[in-house]
Amino acid sequence: MQVNHSIYVEDFSEKHKWDDEKSWLEKYDHPLWKRWATKDTETAAGHGGIDFFVLHGFVEAIKRRTVTPLDVYDAAAWSAITPLSERSIELGNQTAFRLRQGDETLRNDDMGMRTNARYDRFRIEAPETLTAPPHLSFAYRSDSVVFLAEGSGPFVLAAGSAHARHPFYPIDLALASIRSKAGKDWQPPLAKLGAAKASAGDAALKVAPPPVPWRRWLLWAILVGGAALIGALAISLLRGAKTPPP
Repeated sequence: MQVNHSIYVEDFSEKHKWDDEKSWLEKYDHPLWKRWATKDTETAAGHGGIDFFVLHGFVEAIKRRTVTPLDVYDAAAWSAITPLSERSIELGNQTAFRLRQGDETLRNDDMGMRTNARYDRFRIEAPETLTAPPHLSFAYRSDSVVFLAEGSGPFVLAAGSAHARHPFYPIDLALASIRSKAGKDWQPPLAKLGAAKASAGDAALKVAPPPVPWRRWLLWAILVGGAALIGALAISLLRGAKTPPP
């Protein structure tokens, strides 16, 4: 333990008592620690000095042209912890269950998820082997639209497009800010919808074709044109070269 410079080794140390780390480290400490570890290394390198050895191992591997201790796959695996943890927290780390008591079945309530995030896969972990594959059912709640009116009505509410994306607006924070001034029971007035009217119709739901890659075509045209020009110059030089006398 670094706080009191002590070590406890099961089956060797006295029960409920720390051993001084000096005797253990002198006998079992790694040769690299004995060679390189100093007070400056522990304080400057970070993480108790281990960062120095990670960088040192990387530099030595480059110098000797050998495999590095940590490769790109290790870096990706270590870095994935943060985004995966964020997504796990967003999902709430909720636990699903289903219990049977006689003829009655007890199950967990529906699980809510953030509406501004898109999910393409779900993973279910069970402590025991399931007798049958689980069944997932998904549904969505209709959106609540809140807008600040400017000018006089009527206003137009446009909905339904294959090109539009659902942005995240902190409506709850905005309402909380208004309620802090107008009172906690304040509610925005409800708007009544008029008759629906189709604008673009089914055409708005069709995904637009990918844009023409003009830049790629232009680069290929320049490349092919340059190659043709170089070839023409080479042929011209070969034709203009004089045949050496016999």
